[in-house]
Amino acid sequence: MGDNVPSTPVEIFASDVVFAEATPEQRVVSWHLSSDTWAKPLTEEQYLEANEVLSRIEMARDGGCRFWALYFRGNPLEVVASCESFRKTLFVRDPTSPVNGNAANGSTVTKDDGQITEHLAYGIASVYTNPKYRRLGMASLMLHKLQEVMDNEGATGSALYSDIGRSYYSMLGWAVFPHSEARLNLLSRSRKLKSDTCCDIKTRWIERPDELEQLCKLDVDDLKARMCRQRSDDKVHFAFAPTYAQINWQLAREDFFARTLFGRDIQRRGAATTDGKSWIVWERDWKKEQLTVLRIVTTQPESEARRVDHVWALLGAAVAEASEWGLGAVAVWNPDETTTSGIKATSNAYANDVRVVFKQRDGSLPSFRWRGGLSTAKMVWEDNYYYCWC
Repeated sequence: MGDNVPSTPVEIFASDVVFAEATPEQRVVSWHLSSDTWAKPLTEEQYLEANEVLSRIEMARDGGCRFWALYFRGNPLEVVASCESFRKTLFVRDPTSPVNGNAANGSTVTKDDGQITEHLAYGIASVYTNPKYRRLGMASLMLHKLQEVMDNEGATGSALYSDIGRSYYSMLGWAVFPHSEARLNLLSRSRKLKSDTCCDIKTRWIERPDELEQLCKLDVDDLKARMCRQRSDDKVHFAFAPTYAQINWQLAREDFFARTLFGRDIQRRGAATTDGKSWIVWERDWKKEQLTVLRIVTTQPESEARRVDHVWALLGAAVAEASEWGLGAVAVWNPDETTTSGIKATSNAYANDVRVVFKQRDGSLPSFRWRGGLSTAKMVWEDNYYYCWC
């Protein structure tokens, strides 16, 4: 640290610091700082390597992931705060809304399919303040600067996931959206469970990257079609595109952990019904010791009851995979009524081995900010599942 920077400053003025995209050296400094909080179960060295690996995958290339730093003027390696932004595609349904590319709003419409428009959006992640400079308003300053950048680029909105409660990010403009969770807790980690429960829907594993990529394309089309079919109301409906690049970024994290911690390669990315109409995608979270569901997709069901059966069968596969890896639970974010029924059916099928708990999460709270601080009071976040997380 340079001599011009006090060790425990009483106050830092905006004129003392610079906000800009981080240099490679500043990235490393930021990762070293945050490793105490976020590295486990990795070592610090492994954590730095993981960040380097993730910065090179498809979703991060060509500006897809940008690293930001707030640092002292004249001392660029004294990083005060840092964060990341991930470029995403947002689907919006409401032809009369000013967020749909109205020139006054200034948002960028990348594609218009009539009822559904595609917009530029961002996911904000890894917001971190150097412990020496906390409670001085530096993270708030950094995020206000980042909001200016995103707004000037025409982004319609941005999402982040709060681990520090509802208030802080809400005051900065990111409103908290529903954050329920269903957990299928495995009562024994030593007992290996099978996916063939009493449900008559048969499933198969999803293992090939090319198959997963094709399913993601179908998922995107299905999501847009469902949004088009929704009954008109006075609300704006939006959803993040479940693209292969988005899903693959999360799976790349999983791969690194599996190879580094266990020396294993992951084969099963999810499961699909044998008729190909429904599928589930998941990732293993070794910090929380759970299998987290990224997506559950059910298309063309014969009836709502049959849709529940599909969810039941797919979650049975998830329970079996969690058991195979010695994980303690399967977690599903914001389950709708159909998914909730499927969860209960799965729990009943594994009556001696699984207990389901429905709760409100106190971490990773999905929060969204519309460009210019537009109110979210009449907005609905569709498919607010774990695949959106970053």
